[in-house]
Amino acid sequence: MPPHDRNSIPLQWGLVLRVGFAHCIWAAPVILMLSPREHLEELRLTSYSKMATDSGSSLPESYWYDSRMIESEGHVKAGPKFVECGAPSIEGVQDWGDSELLRPYTVDDLIRLVVSASPLLDGIVAAHEPIKHFEDEIIRCAQIMCAYGGCTLILAGEEKKLKQIGTGTESSPETTEQMWRAIVEANLQLPVLYAPGTIAEKHLNLLNPNPDESKLDPVEVVDLGHWRNVEKKVMKVLKERELFAFIGWEPQISWLEAKLGQLKQKELKIWPPEETRWLIPAKSLPYLSFDVIFRRDVLEEPALLNRIDFFLDQLNVKIKKLSGSKNNPASPEVRQIAHYLNMNQRKCADALSDLNFDLLYYPEWVNRKQK
Repeated sequence: MPPHDRNSIPLQWGLVLRVGFAHCIWAAPVILMLSPREHLEELRLTSYSKMATDSGSSLPESYWYDSRMIESEGHVKAGPKFVECGAPSIEGVQDWGDSELLRPYTVDDLIRLVVSASPLLDGIVAAHEPIKHFEDEIIRCAQIMCAYGGCTLILAGEEKKLKQIGTGTESSPETTEQMWRAIVEANLQLPVLYAPGTIAEKHLNLLNPNPDESKLDPVEVVDLGHWRNVEKKVMKVLKERELFAFIGWEPQISWLEAKLGQLKQKELKIWPPEETRWLIPAKSLPYLSFDVIFRRDVLEEPALLNRIDFFLDQLNVKIKKLSGSKNNPASPEVRQIAHYLNMNQRKCADALSDLNFDLLYYPEWVNRKQK
């Protein structure tokens, strides 16, 4: 793409900073910028595309949030809604009539968009680990969230199968560990669904340290951007095996729970992050850093450098608001995030309360700014 195109924005509008963020709870502060009351100046934000392809061979077309769109339409769109999860309604925010052609962005999508030969993004907000191999092309400006662990573990299947391994309702480090040990030792060859190259894979490796001797069957990798394909794989595994596990995060955990809730005689056992951590030695917990990352060449343009400063300043404001309200399901911040991600606001607040949001600048960015 020619550098002056900037995704078809008129030249008189100036240089626009294009930022994509992973469609997940960890990007909550960015979501708070997507409101009819916000002035994005010359920022364009996106967390999903308008067209999904099964092949995944072409770069998706982003759905952009920017000041001109908000001013012209008078409202903003919420994110994709593939299943009813009891999300709250928000004034000035509308649902898509049909989400079937929408693809929530994964970190792999964002990497392709930001470091391709003709980049369609200037920066991303995503987990750092998958993009660390592009250090020569990108710079980490700031961290907005960090967590040890962070994944949720779902066990789902036929009621009779779950009863065979004695899953219960009591939650404690001891009972959770006993339950998981019973699952592993039940010789079920339990299929585990997860997104490869993510913190979910790290969790799986720690839960399953000796694959050659394991009674787990972690072969069911999934692309969380193609949600209907995830649902199809879940239905196939349930039909063939009657039981499976899923390691992931919000909102996909809520989406999967809602989908499984539509099926009769399907039982769920959900270990949220704080309980999943009980299954892994504390010193081995995988570390998740959710970062603001830009291409290095973007920093050579003074106008875009100013946009980055504006973006980071706005993130800092949203993080401070969220830090004071994330435990309250009725707070405007929690409701807005829950609506955008299609989550129940109580579950959204529970997920947010487990996370530590703060804007911490990386030394390389600070040194670059001081030059």
